[in-house]
Amino acid sequence: MDYFLANGILLEPFGNSGEHGNLLIRNGHIEIVSDGTPPPSAEWIDCSDCMITSGLIDTHFHANQFADSLGANADVVCIPNGVTTAIDAGSCGVSNIGGLLRFNIPRYTTDVRALVNVVSSGQLYGTPYEETDDPEYFEVSEICRLFQEYPDELKGIKIRYHANCTKGFGLRPLQKTVEIASRVEDMGLKCPVVVHLGQLEEPLTLQDVLETLRPGDVAAHVFQNSGETLLSREHRVQRCFFEAKERGIQFDLAHGRFNFTFENIAQALKEDFCPDMLGSDVGAGNCYIRPAFSLMSTMTMMYALGMPLEKIIPAVTATPKEVYDLGTAGKGLKEELSADLSVFRLVKGKITFVDRMKEKLTAKECFMPMMTIKNGKVIYRQSIF
Repeated sequence: MDYFLANGILLEPFGNSGEHGNLLIRNGHIEIVSDGTPPPSAEWIDCSDCMITSGLIDTHFHANQFADSLGANADVVCIPNGVTTAIDAGSCGVSNIGGLLRFNIPRYTTDVRALVNVVSSGQLYGTPYEETDDPEYFEVSEICRLFQEYPDELKGIKIRYHANCTKGFGLRPLQKTVEIASRVEDMGLKCPVVVHLGQLEEPLTLQDVLETLRPGDVAAHVFQNSGETLLSREHRVQRCFFEAKERGIQFDLAHGRFNFTFENIAQALKEDFCPDMLGSDVGAGNCYIRPAFSLMSTMTMMYALGMPLEKIIPAVTATPKEVYDLGTAGKGLKEELSADLSVFRLVKGKITFVDRMKEKLTAKECFMPMMTIKNGKVIYRQSIF
């Protein structure tokens, strides 16, 4: 089946304002056409008042369903919310990632890629203790072997960095993780380090962590509110965050339930410090539960807080493609290799979000998914659309 998406607002991945136009999805590929008459083979779909962009990418998700307590069903959460690609954010380490790679990822329609956790056990969740970042036990050769065996599925290395995990090791775990990622890149593969920011043990500082990262590495949960945060005592974004951005460090919202406050986000946006990516951090415990809910809901929250649309769109399309080497980075809709598209509307309607400090935010407009197209096939469509 071919589709003719008529009179939609075409949003290019790098945040162009968007012009009305028509898209023809033919044989799984995108064509932009000026003629408003569809070919006989295509179904005509009225996309008036709809935004059309590349399929959305959730950069912080947990998809190892049934194999651990974190994992949600990627198709249930992603597809109805315009998401065609998701990154599993280090749910598994070398001792247990086989199930994710061999059983969960292949069964999903959503294109799921993964970060391997540098700790062999992966992320521990729902237990009275958390994984320990002891660099002596990082299995370097096994991590490298996994990247050789699964170069398309594995997209980086994850480490959680807060006091419950680092336990007196200082910067050594992060330094060792960076070394391992560099070894993987010596094999010809892109391998960003993704560090989970949390309450650091003294005397570590956020500046120490950010200065250890390389250009292209990612700091997740940038707006978290435990211990030292991105805001200084003067309630301004710390200079080290701007310097890290200038060096090419990427910042991911990695939303979740407890990893942000409206105060931190609002002040950062006021100073024009925007996250580069908008991962939802959705898993089994918070899918379709506010405030995390879904990536589309996360976009609504950030829009209500003042993040402009021209920065939201690349944060869920072009930037993740480039950071995680997902192909066609920075290219426009007409240059997509295959037709992965998200069609959505900005509609009136109140949604109340609550942050970890119990502060409330009421959004008066929300993004509503209308259609998701994967490889040229409609995989989700609102019944009224």
